[in-house]
Amino acid sequence: MSYFFDPEEFLEIANKVLMHDNLPTQGKFRTSISRAYYAAFLKSKNKLENLGFRFLNTKRLHLDLRMCLKEDFKRGDIADSLETLFSYRVEADYELRKIFSKVNCDKSIKLAEIIMNLISEI
Repeated sequence: MSYFFDPEEFLEIANKVLMHDNLPTQGKFRTSISRAYYAAFLKSKNKLENLGFRFLNTKRLHLDLRMCLKEDFKRGDIADSLETLFSYRVEADYELRKIFSKVNCDKSIKLAEIIMNLISEI
């Protein structure tokens, strides 16, 4: 039996976690931003793999995927949006002194939705 995880579940989680008032604010904001990125990233990765591309170097996976979008598909718009969302995710995951707001989450979720829609068109 084959199992397939739908990356769009991460976008659903990114949205739903914001509605829980009983969760620590910064933790839920950071989680929302991170899951929004991974929804867009994994949907993009899956799409390119379905088209025959392989990303074997896990240390360069995020960069290689963006380079593939730019070079092989001439979709710098998607690659640049992924890079922007990646930078938001890195800040959310690693910058402990940074304060996040719901605006940051909404911006990340919206950008993830745009990326996911664009990647579907390839």
